[in-house]
Amino acid sequence: MDSTTAHRDAVVAEQETLSRLLSRPEAPDETLPYGPDADHLVDVFHPTTSPRGVVLLLHGGYWRRAVDRTHATPLARELARRGHLVLLPEYRRGNGSCPTTLGDMVRLSAQLPRLLERAEDSGAAADLPLTVAGHSAGGHPALWWGVCGLGHGAGPVPRIRALAPVADLTRGAREGIGEGAVADFMGGTPEELPEAYAHADPAARWPEVPSHRRRTMQALHGDRDRRVPVEHTADSPVESVIVRGAHHFDVVDPASAHWPAVVEFLEN
Repeated sequence: MDSTTAHRDAVVAEQETLSRLLSRPEAPDETLPYGPDADHLVDVFHPTTSPRGVVLLLHGGYWRRAVDRTHATPLARELARRGHLVLLPEYRRGNGSCPTTLGDMVRLSAQLPRLLERAEDSGAAADLPLTVAGHSAGGHPALWWGVCGLGHGAGPVPRIRALAPVADLTRGAREGIGEGAVADFMGGTPEELPEAYAHADPAARWPEVPSHRRRTMQALHGDRDRRVPVEHTADSPVESVIVRGAHHFDVVDPASAHWPAVVEFLEN
């Protein structure tokens, strides 16, 4: 199979998987607010037994308004079946939304104790291990949690697990990934907005991250990804796992043949 055919096949497979995830959304057990905006909502998925941990799951979609958390609900439900209390938040998205998106992450971090207290049947959830997981564009704020140390003020130090993340905003903008999605999200190019990129880009901020936080951060990426280049993760200083044969949505699809590798990554 030549490279052109392989690329086309991967693109088709990604779209088919996304369509399937969207066609079978899972309803949350409850939805809680975390702020005043219409997007300040968190869907809660409860395990059937006492929770073994909490997963804050940040969905992807290149920060575009047209893509919400719906496609991530099958993953949230499956993680709940595995014993995790899963929080799937919405957040503000759109062109130039970087400051508000990152502001929503700060708000989520501050509201997390209250959200866990309000979540039904959560028990002592505030004392459980916390994993901040994000897929694709959602992998960017997940990594930003780690570089900024969000959630380190109280309770367990969060583990950061980024799935096929946009790990390098500057590189992503310069390469035009997602049809210019990074520059749209930031409101301009790295050359036009150097200070904004220096603040928002996990790759640019890596040198300031202390070693104890670096050890909590990992990324996973499929080598057939045609939406976010796998090289962005492979070249990142964040410890990474490359899954052979996996495309962009395999890493959030519980029905994927690569699901066992994703589970091991998220839970270990």
